[in-house]
Formats: sequence, C-alpha cells, structure tokens
Amino acid sequence: MDCVTCRSFLWCLWEPVRSTLLSFCDTVDSSDSSSNCLRDRLLACLRGRKVVKFPSSASVVGREETLSEIQGYLKDDAVRIIAIHGMGGVGKTTILKKIYDNLVSAGDDGFDLVVLVTVSRKAVFPVIQQEIGDRLGLTLPRNEGDRAHCLQEALGGKKFLLLLDDVWQKLDLEGIGIPDPRSSTHKKGKVVFATRSEEVCADMEAQVRVKVGVLDEEASWRLFCSRVHPRVPLHDDVVCGLAEVVARKCGGLPLALVTVGKAMSNATAAGHWKEAVRRLRGSPEKIRGMEDVLSIMKFSFDSLLDDVTRECLLYCSLFPEDHSIKIDQLIEYWIGEGFLDAGDLPGSCSIPQAREMGYNIIKKLKNACLLESGQDEDKHVKMHDIVRDMALWLAGNKADRSKRFIACAGKGFADLSGVDGWESARRISFVRQEVVELPSPAVECPNLLTLLLVANPLVRRQETVVVPRNLFEFMPALHVLDLSRANIREIPGEIGLLVELRYLNLSWTKIRQLPEELGKLRDLRELSLWGALELSQIPRKAIITLTRLQRLNLYRCGYSVSFGGVDVDREGISWTDLDFYLGKLEEFSVDVHNTPCLELLATSSKLSRCIKGLRLVNIPDLLSSHLTAALEQLVNVEWLSIEDCHLLEELRIAGGCGQLQNLKYLGLGRLSQLRDVVLVGEPMQGGGHQFLPSIQHLEVDSCKRLQDLGWLRQLPSLEKLLLWSCEGMEAVAPPQEHDGPCNTPALPLLKYMALVNMPVLKSISDGSSTLPSLEVLWVSGCPSLKRLPIDAHSCNKIREIFGSREWWCSLEWGEDGGHGGSKNQLNSLGSTLDEVFHPISSSSRADIAVECRRRFLA
Repeated sequence: MDCVTCRSFLWCLWEPVRSTLLSFCDTVDSSDSSSNCLRDRLLACLRGRKVVKFPSSASVVGREETLSEIQGYLKDDAVRIIAIHGMGGVGKTTILKKIYDNLVSAGDDGFDLVVLVTVSRKAVFPVIQQEIGDRLGLTLPRNEGDRAHCLQEALGGKKFLLLLDDVWQKLDLEGIGIPDPRSSTHKKGKVVFATRSEEVCADMEAQVRVKVGVLDEEASWRLFCSRVHPRVPLHDDVVCGLAEVVARKCGGLPLALVTVGKAMSNATAAGHWKEAVRRLRGSPEKIRGMEDVLSIMKFSFDSLLDDVTRECLLYCSLFPEDHSIKIDQLIEYWIGEGFLDAGDLPGSCSIPQAREMGYNIIKKLKNACLLESGQDEDKHVKMHDIVRDMALWLAGNKADRSKRFIACAGKGFADLSGVDGWESARRISFVRQEVVELPSPAVECPNLLTLLLVANPLVRRQETVVVPRNLFEFMPALHVLDLSRANIREIPGEIGLLVELRYLNLSWTKIRQLPEELGKLRDLRELSLWGALELSQIPRKAIITLTRLQRLNLYRCGYSVSFGGVDVDREGISWTDLDFYLGKLEEFSVDVHNTPCLELLATSSKLSRCIKGLRLVNIPDLLSSHLTAALEQLVNVEWLSIEDCHLLEELRIAGGCGQLQNLKYLGLGRLSQLRDVVLVGEPMQGGGHQFLPSIQHLEVDSCKRLQDLGWLRQLPSLEKLLLWSCEGMEAVAPPQEHDGPCNTPALPLLKYMALVNMPVLKSISDGSSTLPSLEVLWVSGCPSLKRLPIDAHSCNKIREIFGSREWWCSLEWGEDGGHGGSKNQLNSLGSTLDEVFHPISSSSRADIAVECRRRFLA
C-alpha cells in the first residue's frame, strides 16, 4: 500500500473520532483555567498542529503597528502571500515568532494549521520538507517527489498558514509540497515569509510587502533599557547620558540594542559606559556579543552575487556615519577604482555604460537592505551604522592586512602625520574633515588604491595645507585621489609619479597652477577642477598627453581657455587643443567668457556633443540670438548657468523635442536687463507643452527686472527652486494667459524652495494652487509674503519651514480656501506647523546664503 492510499484509509478511521472530540471541546467549562489549557492543546492537536511555543523573550517593542498591519492581512481573504523584508537584525524573525505564538495561543484563530519553518541560505528542500512534516506529525518517504506529494495531500483542503523565516532566494512552493495559495483549487492557505531581499519579494510574487525598518529613538531606548540589569544606575544623569549615546550608536537595530544592552548589564560605573562609547566608535567588535551581530550582518554581504558588488559595498564605509552619499560621486570613485570596467580592460566602458552598471549595483545593494535611501531618494544613499561597522570589520580583517581600510571620516580636524597603518592600507579616507597636516616624510604605501582627503565644505579654512613633495613617491598603485576642498595652494610636480592614477579631484582648492608633470598620468580618466577659482595656469603639457581622459571639469574654474590653434607656440591650453588631442573625451564642463568661444564650441561636432556643464559668464555682447543658436547644438548639456551678461533681455528656449531636453540645472545670475524667459515650440504628442522635461533645479539670483516666473508651470520635474534678490518680483508662479482651468498643481514635484531678499513678493502661486510635494521652505527678507500655498494634503509633507519669527507671526491663515483652511484646522490634520517652523536670525546675506545652500544644494 503506497503512502497516499495508506494515509487515506487512516483518515477515514480518524475523521469520525476527530469530529466527536471537537464536539466534546465545545462542552468544556470555559471558566476553568486548567480545563482551558487542556482544551487548547487538544484543539491544536485535532487541527493538525504540533504546538511549539517560542520563548516569551521575543520582544516586539516598537513593532506593535507592524504586527497589527500583518494581522490585518491575515484576515483579508484577498491577500495570500505576504512578504516581511528588512535588513538583518531588524526583527523579522521576532515578528514571525510573535505571530506564531499569538495564533497557537488563540482558541479560534481561523486556521486549521499554523507552521513556522526556518529556511536558511541553502534552502535545501528535504530539510524544509522534513520540518513541515515534523510539524504535521508525518513520516515522509525518502524520495523528494513522493515527499512533496505527501505534503500536498496533507495540506490540501486545509486552511493553513505557513510562516517561512530567513528566505534568501525564490522557493518553488509546489516543488516542496506546499499548495500554491493563489491557485483556484487551494485558496484556503496563506504564506508569510521573511527575507532581507526585495528581489526575493518580487520573485515570490508577494501581494503585500511589509518593510521593517529600524526603531525610532524612543522605542530603541525602551528596548535597550529592557535588556540592561535594574542595578545599572540609569537614574544617574552621567550614566544615563552615556547610556543614551551607546543606545543611539546601535542605530535603532534591535539585534544590536539587545546584544549591547545585555553586554552592559553589569556596567554600574560611568567609566564602564565611557569605555563602551569609545569601543563602539572605534572597534565595536570588542563589545561582548557584537562580533556575533556583525557575523549575522555578514550573511547579507556573503549572499551578494559577485566580488565587484561586495567591493562596492565596502567602499561605502569610507564615508562618515549617517552621511548621505551622493550616488554620482560614489560611482565616479568606483569607475576610478576599476570596479566598473568591462572584463580586465581598464577604461573599456564608456562613461554612460559604467554609470548604468553603477546604478544597477546601487539597486542590488538597496534590495539587499545593505544600503538605504539618503537625503534625496534618487540621488543619495546611506549606510546604516551597523552595516558600516560590519564593512570596516571585514575590511580590517587581520588575516589580510593588505586589504585594510583607514576610515577616519567626519571626525573633525585631522593631523594625518599621526595616523598609523598607512603602509598596509588599501584605502584611506578623511572625508568631511579639516586636514591640517599631511605625513612627512612620507611612508611607503605599496597597496594604496584610494586616498580621500575631502575637507568639510562648511568649515572656513584658515591655515594652508602644504602637500609634501615626497608624498606621492611611495604610492605606486594609487588609482583614486580626491583632494577637493582641501586648503592647498600647490600640487608638487611629484604627482607625475602616480602613473596608475585614474581619478583626480582638485575641486574647490586654492591651487594657482597645474604642474606640467600632470601630463605623465597617461592612464587618467577623470580630472575635476570645478570651483578652483584661483587657478590661472593650465600648461598645454599638463593636458594634451592625457589621451585616455574621458571626463574634464573646468566649470567655475579660474582659468579661461584660450581661442588658440594647434601649432601656436604658447603655454596655456586652448579650445583647439581640447578638440584635437583629447580623443576619448566624453563629458566636458567649462566656463565661456566671449561669444567667439561660444560659437566655436557650438560648431565643434566633438566638443558640442561632450558638453555637460556650461557657464556663460561676463559676456558683454551676449544677445538672445547668440544663445538660441548655440543651445540648438548643445544637445547633451545638463548644467547651464548664465551670469553677468548685461545685454541679455530675453531668454528663448524651444519646447517639444527642441533644446535642452537633458538639462537638470538652470541658473540665472545677475542679469540686470533680463525681462522674460520665453518657452516656445510645438505641442507634444497628446497635447500640452513639455519644456525642459528633465530640469530638477532652478536658481535665479539678482534678476531685478523679472516680475514673475509663470513659465515654471511648464517644468514638470522641478524639485528645487532658489530665488535671491529679485527685487521686482511680485509672484513666483502666477497663472498664465494660455493656462486653461486645470486641477493639477502648478509645481507637482517641488520639494525645496528658498525665497531670499524679495521685498515686493506677495504670492507664490494663485490661491487655488498648492505645492503638494513641498518638504522644506526657506523665507528671508520677504516682508510682503503673507500667505503660503499649503492645504490639508501638503501640510503633512512639510518637514521644515525657516524664517524670521516676525514674518511667521505675521502670516495670514484665511478661511477662504487659499490655505485649505485655518492654521488650527491644518494643525489638526497632521504635521503641526509650529513644530516644523525654525526661526532664523537676521544674519548677513552671506551667512544666510551659506546655510541655505548647505541645506538645498547638498
């Protein structure tokens, strides 16, 4: 007799007995607690459950809402497959165990069978089948197919709930023996699984995804305190303050909070807590139990499919804690390191190809919950503190010192001459620090590939940092060198010894000239001199031999490229040199100071195609006709700024499939005669105009004859708007004559807006139009602005409003619908406006500009 026949025969004998016992359970006195306990166990057995209670220590502190949400889906017949996803250690297993315990303890939970199975990384079918069989009380045959058939028979027709923990890849449910809950013949079952990967959520076709994030500060503190022994004097202000620092360092990760809390159970003295703070900041693995936490996090690292993706993740640990990393900057570093080369051929990918590979890696790391969205979801990423600790722990593995990272990022002023370990380091980072001294005499760094000495842009530098002449003599393998914003005035000629260098960033430094020896860097792919305002000399010999250069950035640079010719005997680089010698140039950003150079740039098929950033500055004879003709040729420009061109009265931009389709930033500065910006062109297919479809950021400064920016309504993707000292502007985006009645908001995606020194500005938009996506608003020196375009919907989106206390108190909150109701009504609907308001002092315009740009242009 085979398995199925035997089981069917036994079921025929068992079913009448089971029905009788179920009827008996209904007659048991519910007031008798001992009888209730016996009844619950008997019911569990009759329903096919093997009762397995998990330890009650499974805490759901801070997870009450998540648990309630999942329980709601369990009651929804339309939802059959539910995914719980989040980074390692965030509490997914705890939630599953709590669901299981709650259902097993319930007398009538609506399920015939509840099974919790841990899948693990290898996902071995026989092991999973055996666990389910054990829960069902089945003895399964040895053949995998027969086992699946037996499980299908056992689960078929039952209202089952299968809880799968630690799922790392797509599971063939029917291959294991689990009836597909979505099948028309098996719509009685549900599957809830926990995973670290969003890709698994998609592969398993989850109908609902529940993201489990880190705990907020209040819940973190509650969980942490629940694991600290009562004898620890948390009532002491000093101990409590240090304990709060320790808890915050855990980054809201429950696994870390529980582990560190237990480790500090006997820490009764302030000195113990000070030592814990020191270790968590420097060597967290030295805290008892933390190495196990990091090992658990390492499972996610090991599950990444290739070494390149792993290297890219480790690279992110070079940035400071809680730092919002610019994705484009990160990818530039990866390109410089060679992570994004095709095969073993350095520089074999074009910049767009490499960038696309980089974006795909970012997506993989976010899907694996190893990176998360940063300040701006599409442009920045962040690394959770514990993930960063794990990465630095792996990168500092003593078994292979040649792979060591030194990451002293974001720790204030740095005397690099006192830092140990240069000789064995592979990557060294002092990002967002104020470097005061470089090591001299230099030490040998044979393995060093990346050196990041990026100063904090918000620190006003005083002392000049001297680059020792021998610093570069002992870094033969260096690929990436970033000295941006460092207060250096001279680059020694010894930089020519870095023959492997691929990426060099000297942006916003105070260097006055480039050394000719730079021309020896024949493998250089990217050179950035953005904002090097004091740079006055770029020798031809420093540039014309860089035949592999793919990106050159001279935007807002002090050097003015000369008109020149190839055969002219001169020292400085010219437009003709750039066109003739840099054969692999793909992306080029530059300032233009006269109309002949603008015309030359526009008529060069190569340079016009390469232009990504263009700054037209102080061109006294620039007219609208010159600009229109040039923009027709510059089809790939992404960053355009027009400044101090005092004859320009009108800026005309073609719409539809015309000019500037890739433009992301537009800046208009100190254009004293500019009266209007005109968008012209044919309607797009389907109706309407789509001008500048990619523009996300607009800045207008000191254009005193502009009265409004009504054309903003035709910029569908605008996210940031900064307006400075436009003294004649009365409205930002009033309705235009050709605008018909429309229910769509004027600026649907605008998140950040700054309005500074606009004395006659009375309104942002008409009374019926709001800014539904607005998150941050900065208002300074706008005494006539009395109303804000805020309604009940946009109110909940706003995170911060900056302005003077006097202005804030003078705002009018009308009842006529212009604001969607009164201030009190808006407050009752969500985010309390007074709580998001931050008063700013009447500082100088320069100070306000620095602070505003820090928040808006990061």
